[in-house]
Amino acid sequence: SQALDDIYSGIPTSNPFSITMVATITMGAGQAASFDNTVAPVPEPATMLLFGTGLAGLAGLRRRKAKKA
Repeated sequence: SQALDDIYSGIPTSNPFSITMVATITMGAGQAASFDNTVAPVPEPATMLLFGTGLAGLAGLRRRKAKKA
């Protein structure tokens, strides 16, 4: 029989978006295995480019409407 003990906790760092997961697996005969893993976000320059392009498009539409009026 296996018991899985999970503890999820955030660690305050300079990056507020990091997550640390610590898990301990208890097996029969007094054996245990554990691991911890820290996940941090990866910046996505393409997302910012897409967002900026969308804002530029909205500004262009607004400018076009202002010229027609």
